[in-house]
Amino acid sequence: MQRIARQAQQADGFVFACTEYNYSVAPALKNILDWLSRLPDSQPLSGKPVALMGAGGGMGTSRAQYHLRQSAVFLNLQPLNKPEVFANAFAGGFDDQGNLHDEKIAALIGEQMNTLVAAIKATR
Repeated sequence: MQRIARQAQQADGFVFACTEYNYSVAPALKNILDWLSRLPDSQPLSGKPVALMGAGGGMGTSRAQYHLRQSAVFLNLQPLNKPEVFANAFAGGFDDQGNLHDEKIAALIGEQMNTLVAAIKATR
């Protein structure tokens, strides 16, 4: 936990590529965020920008991402509002090895990363 806390403290921002479990965030991601929030005298996530994205069935990971945004309020993370990146993992945008080849999604990810870089620069 100390290594993860140190890495989070040193990070300028975050990218959370989340999966969706029962309309919510994957337990592993939620658990690490909860542990980081409980560190005494340390808030390694506070005030830092975060990009959210994910690929899943149907609506991508939209429900998980919206739930993660609720957790971000308590953590004082600063999620990017746009662009939102939701990819349907079963609609032909990925090959058999999981590599993305959907140009529209790839462009959204690029735009989101540029937005994240700008948000990080603005917080310095």
